[in-house]
Amino acid sequence: MKIFSYYKAYLLLIILMFTTINIAFAAKSGGIGIGPYQNDVNDKRAWLVYDNIKPGQEIKDKVVISNDMDEAVTLLVYPVDAHIIEDGGYAPDQDDVAPIDVGAWTEVLQKEVSLAPGEKKIVNFIIKVPKVVGVGDHAGTILIRRMVPTKVLDKDQTTGEMVENGMSVITRVGTRIYLNVAGKKLPSLSFDRLAFEKNAKGEPSFYFSISNNGNIRLDPSANVEIYSADGLKLMQTFDVNLKEVLPGDKTKIEIKWEKPLDGAFIVKAKISDPNDAAKFLNQETKFEWKVSGINGAEVIAGVPITNLVILGGIIVLLLFMVVIKLLVRRIY
Repeated sequence: MKIFSYYKAYLLLIILMFTTINIAFAAKSGGIGIGPYQNDVNDKRAWLVYDNIKPGQEIKDKVVISNDMDEAVTLLVYPVDAHIIEDGGYAPDQDDVAPIDVGAWTEVLQKEVSLAPGEKKIVNFIIKVPKVVGVGDHAGTILIRRMVPTKVLDKDQTTGEMVENGMSVITRVGTRIYLNVAGKKLPSLSFDRLAFEKNAKGEPSFYFSISNNGNIRLDPSANVEIYSADGLKLMQTFDVNLKEVLPGDKTKIEIKWEKPLDGAFIVKAKISDPNDAAKFLNQETKFEWKVSGINGAEVIAGVPITNLVILGGIIVLLLFMVVIKLLVRRIY
């Protein structure tokens, strides 16, 4: 039991060598951050959300900008429009794209902010909704970025010193604006062609796209199921975590088949109907897959041989370490 406990640490170390941990911090990057100003302890806003706003109405609000670095920094503060890009991510427009929606309606009252290390400042802004405006949801972002881009440093091969390599990095951090103009809500979602293809790595994957043709943002749910070729036996189920889709935007969904089976199948996908929670938009397609190779690699029971070889190597290494430990104990 002692030997087993002793080598659990080695096993954990080996597992960590093959593991990547991603940690994301909302509205904060590179030591600078921005978020909605919270009036009291009950104000838990994560984003700037305004519902049932009338045409011509003005909204006055505040954001808090912070500097968590050990150095002073001067930041630009400015609004832009935002969209949902094809992979489903929320994306503020680039700086060279002139805003025509919420970004154009928003006026930041302090366009430059200087912060000492650890300092926070409140910045006021006004959103002036046009008198003639489309009913439904609109999206934008209030961004901050350094006045002076960060220089990229590389190690000089001759002197060993860190020197500028001629490149600069601009990091933008923002807080989202969701603004809903009062009026008749017209939810409309289209479910584009369901397809089975190999992805860029040669792995079997299912694809479909959804488009928001209405005037409000949608947060649909989806389910994908694989059936036998006769459609009678359920082989596998995927619960798809879809992201929100803004009016006028389209997003493409990829579902990778992690453990493919050999044979002919039917894949069925359904997405919740925004007009009726009890109904779904459905599509299905037939496909075949041979588990004779994934990207040219042979597989056993759906697992690539290369993965089995790695696992076998780990087991052999652990056994070798146990033997060495026993020999050392006998010698001493």
